[in-house]
Amino acid sequence: MLWLKQSTVVTVKIGPFVDEDDGKTAETGLTISQADVRLSMNGGNIAQKTESTACTHDELGIYGCPLDATDTGTLGRLQLWVHESGALPVWHEFMVVPANVWDSMFGADKLQVDATQIEGGDATDAINAAVDAALDTAIPGSPTADSINQRVAAVDDLTQASGAGDLAAILADTGGGVALADGAITAAKIATNAITAAKIAADAIGASELATDAVAAIAAAVHLAGAGAITFTYTLTLAADSSAIADADVWVTSDEAGNTLVASGETDENGQVVFYLDAGDYYVWAQKAGYNFSNPDKETVS
Repeated sequence: MLWLKQSTVVTVKIGPFVDEDDGKTAETGLTISQADVRLSMNGGNIAQKTESTACTHDELGIYGCPLDATDTGTLGRLQLWVHESGALPVWHEFMVVPANVWDSMFGADKLQVDATQIEGGDATDAINAAVDAALDTAIPGSPTADSINQRVAAVDDLTQASGAGDLAAILADTGGGVALADGAITAAKIATNAITAAKIAADAIGASELATDAVAAIAAAVHLAGAGAITFTYTLTLAADSSAIADADVWVTSDEAGNTLVASGETDENGQVVFYLDAGDYYVWAQKAGYNFSNPDKETVS
């Protein structure tokens, strides 16, 4: 299932259209009008595409089908059908994703994982509320998180100036008027049980571990590059001078008709894209505006 960026104009390749009688001869002269292209947006009622341009033949019975921002405006599953006289029916399924997700997977953006997105609100407010609730129980007088922060700053200043180590004595010196109950947390107790930088470093998840696990989790979830055991590198170049073709959409199917998607990706600056496939025969398809490719390209992985 190919991904599409939400509310974005795009030309998708549909087909191949083959003769309805012999089931293999490519139909290259079909007239596929706006009304012939039927869409269902995330399970909605089937209707013709909004973009008015007819589809144009590329090669091998594959046609370029323009879609506009309305056609790709609904998040979720986008299903497309064409049943043209003289040819067997053709259908495709796409997944419309938010622009941020698309750009994170195929561009230079990053997935949004800030605290507001995780919690659904301002994380600072929630943390301060939790601190206030805990302090209401531990220290009489119901001090707020802000007042405690101010007192801690004062503690730091006084400790550096006088070397005092007892939190109760320091707070008394500040004139804050907060009476510490028996068993209150003192500076000495804090120092004894504090989480040090060394402890954090020892138990923390390293950046390299986080990056490795995050990429692995994403790849396992969406299987964009395939789920096979063999690393297969596909290189896309111009036939004229063998120069690399970068930023081209490339996908792999297990059948020549292109109905069963196995993996998909985008070529890098060297014209290469890496897939993970099991041994066997596969069909590789490519598309990029301004280029004509001989789709599909049969490849054997071993």
